[in-house]
Amino acid sequence: MLSSVFKVILLGDRQVGKTALLFRFLKGSFGESYTATMGLDHHLKTITLADNKKVFLELWDIGGEARFKALRTRLYAGTHGAILVYDVTRPVTLKHLSSYLLQLQDHVGFLVPFVVAGNKQDVVELSQDVVALSQDWIHTHKPVKHFYTSAKTGHQVNELFITLIQALL
Repeated sequence: MLSSVFKVILLGDRQVGKTALLFRFLKGSFGESYTATMGLDHHLKTITLADNKKVFLELWDIGGEARFKALRTRLYAGTHGAILVYDVTRPVTLKHLSSYLLQLQDHVGFLVPFVVAGNKQDVVELSQDVVALSQDWIHTHKPVKHFYTSAKTGHQVNELFITLIQALL
């Protein structure tokens, strides 16, 4: 018997690694090449937490290109939680998360729990500028938690999803 059902969306600019993070979580693997998400991808996953609670997740990977904005706003309805993803090698993608968060809040009617992933942590050593920028963003927007992740190595990917699930329970 399932104890909870949650709709979770992944948001962020194109090529920040949303699809790669999702596949790492779903399949435990990483592909060297991904095609851009054209509109959206929908996945289902049932997980059993440490306390034997079962959680059913509807995971929506939404294309980050501007042309998918109208589609994103329609999909916000019924969202329980969000994973906002930026690319640590492109700090501007962190700044753009503010607009995704505002769109989500405007269309859901309230701020849902969300976690933030600074993805591609394996590609470069984090600069002090990126760390300072992320700390400022976190202080302003107050996510459940911020993670530096790597879909390629799996670093903190499961923790990212589990932390959000625990916040939703």
